[in-house]
Amino acid sequence: MIVCFGVWMLASCKTIQPIAPTLKEIKPPAISQPVSTINIPINVDLNPFFKMAEDSMPKEFSGEEHPCEGIRYAYTFNRNPFSFSGNSNFLNLHIDGQYKLSGSYCSKCVYDKCILATPAFSCGVNEAMRKISIGYKSEINILPNYIIQTKTSLDYLTPIDPCKISFLKYEITDKLIEAIKPPLKDLAKKVDQETAKFKLKDYVQNFWNTLSSEQSIGEIGFLHLNPQELSVSKSNMKGSDLTFNLGVQCSPDITIRPKLMEKKLIPNLIKPTEAKGFNIALDIHAPYQELSELLNKQFANTVYKVGGKKIIIDGIKVLGSELTKIVLILTFSGSKKGIVYLEGTPQIDNKNNKITIPDLSFNLQSKNLLLKIADWFFEGKITEKIKAAAALDYTAQINTAKANLQLQLNKKIAEGMLLKGNVKELNILDIYPLKNELLIRTYSTGDISLQVK
Repeated sequence: MIVCFGVWMLASCKTIQPIAPTLKEIKPPAISQPVSTINIPINVDLNPFFKMAEDSMPKEFSGEEHPCEGIRYAYTFNRNPFSFSGNSNFLNLHIDGQYKLSGSYCSKCVYDKCILATPAFSCGVNEAMRKISIGYKSEINILPNYIIQTKTSLDYLTPIDPCKISFLKYEITDKLIEAIKPPLKDLAKKVDQETAKFKLKDYVQNFWNTLSSEQSIGEIGFLHLNPQELSVSKSNMKGSDLTFNLGVQCSPDITIRPKLMEKKLIPNLIKPTEAKGFNIALDIHAPYQELSELLNKQFANTVYKVGGKKIIIDGIKVLGSELTKIVLILTFSGSKKGIVYLEGTPQIDNKNNKITIPDLSFNLQSKNLLLKIADWFFEGKITEKIKAAAALDYTAQINTAKANLQLQLNKKIAEGMLLKGNVKELNILDIYPLKNELLIRTYSTGDISLQVK
């Protein structure tokens, strides 16, 4: 009896301390980013190039035809500056012109001398000059090498008040139109030549350099847009302004620490894709210290009575292992004292915005030791209480991350360049228990553009 009592006393006083589990630190897999598209509204004022084309051509034309027989005339034609109207990728250029002419008609000429002359005639002389309406049509395209290509042609030459020689029943305006057509066609060629001089590639390279740079986004870390390809939408003309969307295909990511960004020359334009907005995988880092403090607030110094025994929870510490397991180190005293280890696999409960550990239980070493020394420990259902308390409601973290990302996607990133973004949703994709923190990988979608002033 004395021997048995001594064994019982030794067992009852023995501290429960199983072998601690080995915590393996494994790196999480690299983020695999889907293609995102950043739309940059671009506005190019072509008016300076049209003005250069205009300035290269005279605003006044004059000429004459003086055959011995037939209609003899001299004319002066003045043109006004261009006015513009656009539709889709077509530009309409309009010019109002005025002209005057005078002449005579010789029905019979002998030895280069008119012997049967008719009365002289004139239009726009000593009266308001006659009017004529001139129109050009220009199709505009942006080539893969960033050249703005225009194909401009004379569309119409319409006399508003034609000059008709009544006694001859002859409209001499037709003669004038034939005379001024060549220089007006030359003006169309000048428009194409001057427009092609616009250095769109240099203009876009500035955007590319800015988008390739690292952007600090406060406590979240650093945003890298990682541009890959460029495309342009169908262009649209409004007045002399050419507008289009520059689509930047990129694979954005966010890192905690800055990284070296490589500068590259812009690639040639590709055909536009249907992808819109952005898709960003964002990692949220939740230190276990916070979860440990949360559990200790609920359980520290809590007493559990099981039959005639009692357990006092002294403290709980949370760690992670092997990217899959959460490990809880439970320190206790009372009828027994010691340390036990609980393990479980965290699961995402998107419906309730929680991360739970449904399979949380004592690890094998702890379970074996408790069965030998304190099997009554299991009857307290402590694991169920800890399991419920360890459910992490991540609503606040997600809302905070979403608000911070929204804030940082609306900022000036360079002089005259304002990033505008709208975060539509931010959901958890996966969770990785690292050794000292829980890595929560989220997936965010939204719209993003770059306003250029």
